[in-house]
Amino acid sequence: MPEPLSKSTEYAHQLIDILKSGELLAEWDLHSWIRNIKALGNSAHEEYLLALAWAAYGDSDKASPLFERALCVESEADVVAKNYLIFVSLRGELADAVKLSWRLSQKFISPEILCRAIYLHLYYGEFAKAFELNRKFLRMVPQAAEQHFSGDLASLESGLARFRSTANMSDAQFTVLVRSVAAIMRKNNAITEHYSFHSLNEEAMNAYVVTVANCNVDRVAAMNLQLALELAEHDELLSLNFSVWFEQGSMLTTQETGQCQ
Repeated sequence: MPEPLSKSTEYAHQLIDILKSGELLAEWDLHSWIRNIKALGNSAHEEYLLALAWAAYGDSDKASPLFERALCVESEADVVAKNYLIFVSLRGELADAVKLSWRLSQKFISPEILCRAIYLHLYYGEFAKAFELNRKFLRMVPQAAEQHFSGDLASLESGLARFRSTANMSDAQFTVLVRSVAAIMRKNNAITEHYSFHSLNEEAMNAYVVTVANCNVDRVAAMNLQLALELAEHDELLSLNFSVWFEQGSMLTTQETGQCQ
């Protein structure tokens, strides 16, 4: 027979499920969790469990320092890191999630952390770092080249180079473009299914296309209007030879879009 879970492990699983569900603990439930965690008297896991409780409540000011301390003392620090990153990517600022994912991906040998870090860097438009992380991921999980979104990134890397060359786009201009795209996606809670660059000289086409999953036609049209208005605010992009738009994708599960649980 499998051994029963310890109370601290049981609490961790329950809080992680709450965190991933997207629901927030009520204040009364939070304090109940805190009392139960402290009653365990398990100093080795207390900070991690308290971090999960505050994360499930949605308070990053309380949760983040507890996660950081738990990373230093927990025997399973890679598990702490994975759930810390899930919390920040769900509840925190996108830029903070990207920075944290990079830091954790350099410290821990974890396919799950790498997978989420790649997704976040692509989402934020940090393509160079996404490609670097992807090469590391493929060395760790070679079979992913055929069954995972990372297998498409080699062609994306060459497509990006052609797109920027054709548009004569500087680093600063490209950053403005991809941050604008990311802001619209974040505002609409959009899940990306695919990124592509199309540069065809014979058709005078130079386009950056982001395919978003689980969006109907009206929602995609609204996102494209928001993006057009956002880009119109940036004079430095007006004379460049490029187009950018969102297109409707499929109704996919989280795993199929490349996000990681």
